[in-house]
Amino acid sequence: MKKILLILLLVICLPLIASADGKFYAREKVPPDVPYQRAIISYQDGTEIMILQSKFAGQAEDFGWVVPLPNPPKFGSVKKDDAESFFWQLSHTTSPKVIYISQLIITITLLIMIIIFIILAVEKISCAIRRKPVPKLFQFSVNHPIWIIPIILFIASIATPNLLSSRGVDLLHQEQVGIYDVKVIKASNASDLINWLNEHKYKFTPQDETTFNNYVQKGWCFITARINPKESITNNFRSRDGLVNPLVMEFLSKNTVYPLSLTATVGSNTEILLYIFGNHKTDADNRFELEFAKETNYSLNELKLESKEIDMAKYPGKYLTKLRGKLSSEQMKEDLVLKQAKDDKTYRKTIWH
Repeated sequence: MKKILLILLLVICLPLIASADGKFYAREKVPPDVPYQRAIISYQDGTEIMILQSKFAGQAEDFGWVVPLPNPPKFGSVKKDDAESFFWQLSHTTSPKVIYISQLIITITLLIMIIIFIILAVEKISCAIRRKPVPKLFQFSVNHPIWIIPIILFIASIATPNLLSSRGVDLLHQEQVGIYDVKVIKASNASDLINWLNEHKYKFTPQDETTFNNYVQKGWCFITARINPKESITNNFRSRDGLVNPLVMEFLSKNTVYPLSLTATVGSNTEILLYIFGNHKTDADNRFELEFAKETNYSLNELKLESKEIDMAKYPGKYLTKLRGKLSSEQMKEDLVLKQAKDDKTYRKTIWH
């Protein structure tokens, strides 16, 4: 009976020992109640590529995307399933290491119980050989209540819960990109730009004029995207997490940028996840948390891009940096300008749970 109990305890203990050094989540959780964006970014010799994806909960005909960029871009598209697969791979590679303190405690406790059991057994055998009575200290049996402790701890570990017709607005370009009807516009003033957007069923107010004016004064253009009416018949424009198909844009830029100011006009906190491919580590802005930094086997060439103009081979960098932030409207008033970090020291976030 004692041997059976010892084997049983070892069987219980070993899985806990194996999982105690860490666990990796293979898939990012899209927050259900917070606006959410994620993007893959790479920059090479004055050219940036941005693969942008956002969460949207409404109907296809209600969807409207406005993205400010320094220069008119070349466009590409990625099928929903291909994008989901590539983001999944990145998520799997960069997931934080989660160490469950409760499981460590349980494992240590079980090991102590096994050691006690062995000592009891050895002492009883020794006393039997010498034909001496077993000391009271060692007079525990397998039926003693003490053995219910590891059982309770094991059950507890299992029960523990294991993310354009207005004046002053020029239409520079328009085309269909995947499921989107895309236009590139440029405005001479913010007021005319807002009027144009509202005429085309993009909902902006005069309160957004300051934000638009900042981009207009810098000479930036604006990309507008609506889902093609044919796509509104089906649900193919959105993943099961509510993420719409990515929009791929390649454009000239003096710096690696991620536009935030227009997102600030939403008026609520937004969670933003960024994967940056490059030849070196990317510095974490104080608004974002660094979660991962290391050279990986993945590259943008593995992404199944549909484009005749964008050459993914231009972005050979395999050093991957992962940044995440939950930003308030105030924090998004300034665009994110990404810079090379001082060193290429690897990093992986660890969560103690």
